[in-house]
Amino acid sequence: MYSLAEPRCSPGSGPRGGIPLATALRAQGKEVHLANLAFSDLNRLDLDDWLFPGVARVRPGSAGDDA
Repeated sequence: MYSLAEPRCSPGSGPRGGIPLATALRAQGKEVHLANLAFSDLNRLDLDDWLFPGVARVRPGSAGDDA
């Protein structure tokens, strides 16, 4: 059993770490959304990096604060 009080993933693991919790919650009939917070300067991304409005592909070579 997974709970929000004792998550099974470590901070910084992104949405992939939440998949076991999301799967368990969906099995209970809950509505689940996975998201991730970017610490990159998203305004510097190329237009091709934007998959949908509000959804960007950020990779190691993407423009950001350290580029």
